[in-house]
Amino acid sequence: MKPTATGTGKAMLSALGVALALMWTVNAWSQQDLAAQARDPTASITAFQIRYDWTASFHNAPDQDMGRVVLQPIIPFKLGDQRHIARITASYVTHAPDLAGLSGSIDQNPGPPNYIPTFKKGGLADTALLDVLIFDQPWGRLGVGGVLSVPTATDAALGTEKWSLGPALVGITKSGRWQYGVLGTGLFSVAGKSDRSSVSALTLQPFASYDLGGGWAAGLSDVTYTYNLRQSRWVDLPIGGRIEKLVRFGNQPTRVYFDIEYNLRNDDIAPKWTFRIAFVPLIGAK
Repeated sequence: MKPTATGTGKAMLSALGVALALMWTVNAWSQQDLAAQARDPTASITAFQIRYDWTASFHNAPDQDMGRVVLQPIIPFKLGDQRHIARITASYVTHAPDLAGLSGSIDQNPGPPNYIPTFKKGGLADTALLDVLIFDQPWGRLGVGGVLSVPTATDAALGTEKWSLGPALVGITKSGRWQYGVLGTGLFSVAGKSDRSSVSALTLQPFASYDLGGGWAAGLSDVTYTYNLRQSRWVDLPIGGRIEKLVRFGNQPTRVYFDIEYNLRNDDIAPKWTFRIAFVPLIGAK
């Protein structure tokens, strides 16, 4: 049975209701330092993010929607005395519009040469691996490393069919209850199917949060700005916010957050409104 925007929206609202109820009724983890570390992408804390993204509508295709489940283990480790943070991002698209078929123009939204037109697409997307070396600085922390994109998509329309890699740079600082910084990456294809377009893109992911006390925090959503170097244009220009709380399930501290996001880029078929809900257990945290 084909998923509908209405059905997905009801499921998303139900999950949000459960998450908000948990935020209010589960005992908050008393250590505010742990809450701050959980929001810090350079902190040496093991976590496993389980997230659902729902794009409720698309610019120039308002009756389309998309769902995606994201699994993201975050693993700190050491090589000698050098600290690293590794992050693996794997996602499964539950349903998505066939953008190449909808666009009606190969110049506006080119699809892969071997894609099969369907009303909806679904399956595994490409997988991203990031590893940064962490350096303490007088102003905060600096991370320097690289990122690798692996063509794991099960449908040609859900991935690039290219192996891509590039640099990664992250920095974070704190001021009172504020915590903010930015993660920048570059991806450039080095191998893959020759009939697919090469990958050449830069991404910027700013992050900022304000500690509200009691395990609560508010800040930016997972906004990611992508610049396509081949096309010399910004592909995504989102704005969004987040509310989150650190809660405890028994002895397991867990981040629970909800995002709402709007994409300002509206001159082609692109995500318009996106909502996210996530549970992030902090493995081994006390």
